[in-house]
Amino acid sequence: MAAYNALVPATLTARTHSQVSALFGGLPLVAPGVVPLTEWRPATADPFPHTADLYAGVARAPGVASPGASYARSMGVAFVAHCLLNQNSKVGDGAHCAGVYSPVIDVLREKGWRIEQMPCPELAFTGLNRFWAVKEQLDTAAYRRHCERLAEAVAAAISVRVTKGEDVVLVGVEGSPSMGVTVTSSDPLRGGRPQWPDGTAEHISGEGIFVEEIRKALARRGIGFPRVAGETHALPGHDEAAQRAGLESALEG
Repeated sequence: MAAYNALVPATLTARTHSQVSALFGGLPLVAPGVVPLTEWRPATADPFPHTADLYAGVARAPGVASPGASYARSMGVAFVAHCLLNQNSKVGDGAHCAGVYSPVIDVLREKGWRIEQMPCPELAFTGLNRFWAVKEQLDTAAYRRHCERLAEAVAAAISVRVTKGEDVVLVGVEGSPSMGVTVTSSDPLRGGRPQWPDGTAEHISGEGIFVEEIRKALARRGIGFPRVAGETHALPGHDEAAQRAGLESALEG
């Protein structure tokens, strides 16, 4: 683990089963409790060939309604870009804070929206130790296939929500080559490690690759594309109040 931690900005901390259990602070655990990740409600009855070196568990806070309660059914569902809930996944020194990006997540919580975290296609494809790229650099056949596979899972989850009559929004990251919802990054001549200063003209109107693939996957299911909002920190002239107003507008429909 020490060798791994020396190579990545987001390091790991080893904990025993009792130490992980203690993180729940004595809250009542949902069955089967704190168990290896592969044993926490697996989708298949067939046992996994290997036990994961990770523990998983879910606890329920007193006074919080259980799944299926009326409040849960009345809430909209926000499908949120991975890095807005995990800034450690961002490229290079792109994290704006530690952990959750609260200017977006706090609005969703205040408005009572449920949050579902989408996967980060760039993190899964190129890892933590990567640098920023424009859309043309990532837009290869292999990366498109990768995004298509991930988008199918997101589209399936959105489809379930829409079929139940729930309101859905998609919250991306403006300026991202993968997660931009109205602004992505583009430079057809760009090659090698980017060196441009902040705010130059790599930003254009359009969607990132992963968002494009989510749109296609929903269309194949006959599901309309949800309303969108984007975190705008990477854009020149970023204004947190305007970002909040845009998000609230998308939530209110």
